[in-house]
Amino acid sequence: MNWTFFPATPYTRQVAHLWWTMLAVASVVWLAVVVAAIMASRHKRLVVEGDAPFLGEESPRTRKAIMAAFLATAGILFFFMSYDFVLGRETPQHVHRGGLDVTVQSRQWWWNFIYNDTVPGKRMVSPNELHVPVGVPVNLIIKSSDVIHSVWVPRIAGKQDAVPGYTGALTFTAETAGVYPGVCAEFCGAQHAKMRFVVIAHPKKEFDEWYTASRTPAAPPSDSTRAGEQVFMSAACATCHAIAGTPAFGTNGPDLTHVGSRRTLASGAIPNTFDDMLRWIYNPQAIKPGTQMPAVPLSASQLQAVTSYLRSLK
Repeated sequence: MNWTFFPATPYTRQVAHLWWTMLAVASVVWLAVVVAAIMASRHKRLVVEGDAPFLGEESPRTRKAIMAAFLATAGILFFFMSYDFVLGRETPQHVHRGGLDVTVQSRQWWWNFIYNDTVPGKRMVSPNELHVPVGVPVNLIIKSSDVIHSVWVPRIAGKQDAVPGYTGALTFTAETAGVYPGVCAEFCGAQHAKMRFVVIAHPKKEFDEWYTASRTPAAPPSDSTRAGEQVFMSAACATCHAIAGTPAFGTNGPDLTHVGSRRTLASGAIPNTFDDMLRWIYNPQAIKPGTQMPAVPLSASQLQAVTSYLRSLK
């Protein structure tokens, strides 16, 4: 319900206004029906002739009341249909020139946000976290790698489906800094409910600092984490994941260059803590059944080492 109480963009404020208007009108209609039902139950409508009761004919007053209720119902439905149609046409799906272009690659069951650049080497990714500057239009170019998904950030934008083979678009402008939860709004498989992401809106200067830091390769491991890097590179991890500045260039899973600084793991399924990361590496299926990440057979010491290494990637 946060989107109805705390809409954060002009479009979501319009949607919240429509919702509250519908609730108010529906409440009045419900109350009117209850009052009418009580009045009807108290009104004698049976006319008795001898021993055989029968339903009497409606009076002109009753017929007028029925016709008025019918016309009011049709008018209300037409009003809300028109309201919804106009609001739907205003859904910001056009590309805003000069805005921030981000490709949303949806997968079972996580999100990859690719910050586009005319120079391919300058493109940068941010799995499951979309960072945006306040006051700057953000153009989402929405794609799917497998099945139909749907991007929805209730407080700042409408829904837009991600259909394999097609490209969707959605534009929004965050007015205030904050963290806005997002979800997949289209059933896409067993872990649909655990396919979440966040939009983090920064002041412009803070966003520029984040963007610069995120394009920087991972810092070399220290003496305490070097063993974990070796485990990561020698195990199957490096074949699916990428870490900038290392030989790991996998594309099947999320980029882990700055995984230690992220809020959650497994697309919002668990918090990003040492213990939760270790559990995730040890047995992903126990946390997210059906996920494409396999359990890599590692010893207890190797699990500790690789977790420490990944946690150091800020």
